[in-house]
Amino acid sequence: MVSSARPTTPRRSSWDVLRAVAILLVVLQHATWGGPLLMPELGTRPFEMSVQVGASTLMVISAYFVCQTLSSSGAWLLLRNRLGRMLPPFAVASVITYAVTRWFGPDALGRDGDDLVATLLVLPPGLSAELDLVDPSYWTVPLQVLAFVTAAVLWRTRSRNGWRLRMVLWAAVIAPIVISAVVLPLDDSGRLAALHGDLGVHRTHLFAAGAALWLWATGRAGPTLLLLIPAAVGAHHFHTEDLPSSLALGMACGLIATAATGPDWSHPTLRPLIWLAGISYGIYLVNHSIGYTVMYQLQQAGASPTTQCAAMVAASIALGWLLTRAVERPVAKWITTAWPDAIPAPNPTSFGPR
Repeated sequence: MVSSARPTTPRRSSWDVLRAVAILLVVLQHATWGGPLLMPELGTRPFEMSVQVGASTLMVISAYFVCQTLSSSGAWLLLRNRLGRMLPPFAVASVITYAVTRWFGPDALGRDGDDLVATLLVLPPGLSAELDLVDPSYWTVPLQVLAFVTAAVLWRTRSRNGWRLRMVLWAAVIAPIVISAVVLPLDDSGRLAALHGDLGVHRTHLFAAGAALWLWATGRAGPTLLLLIPAAVGAHHFHTEDLPSSLALGMACGLIATAATGPDWSHPTLRPLIWLAGISYGIYLVNHSIGYTVMYQLQQAGASPTTQCAAMVAASIALGWLLTRAVERPVAKWITTAWPDAIPAPNPTSFGPR
């Protein structure tokens, strides 16, 4: 076995704060806007937060750290660490979500056994007209798995640096726009459009933005590459036609750049957010359909909308903590032990435009 010692750097609180704020925005958006939209019987919420920026921000951050992991550890550890941390809690959450929504949830959340199998196989949503994910918010998981594998493959090619890398990043922003504007209108059957959406092609600009931010923050690319950030924001608006959410994504990219290059946001008052960031993935997996079921049951019992929202947030945090402690962390630790760092880290300077 070959191993290599890698220098460690202090953990920056800035990233935890960003993750925590992003996951809170996801939960609030689901509790105050997404829930009533999917289940009108829930009624009006005490306030409405309809800006959809939390999940997009988390994906940009994910892409940033994919680049960091590739640079410091290589493709093997990227796949081992990311998939080992992501897929086991995803599988457990999928089974729990299926059971909870089937037995206690409204009809709008009901799924059958085939949907559960498709979810556990990490299939992109909607590849079959008869199948769906047990939780609609799980669309990010197949997309991120595909992104991790793609990044690992590209890492093994000459596209990892130079003009080829620039072309890959710009293609990730521009190609989906061309496909949407030119190719899809020519498809009368609509199958290409469905595949385009199911594979998450219209989200690739988020990964390109994260990669561009990392390359700029680590000095591997000049300021001109930052032009890709407003281009990605423009692409987001093109695909979503949601100006407030697109502008919020631009602000999030600015905060990510600040977190990457500015002073650390370390302060005792931020400790709750830092703790929350540590269970953010668990919260993401349980907040949508299980959270909606909590609100639905409370609504059936006559609870006020404010109580419903508060209970959903509390349940999401509690279940997210339990999923992280009972599944995500111990399984990730076991995987790290079972499959150690068998491949030496590459030369960090070999990644990025030159």
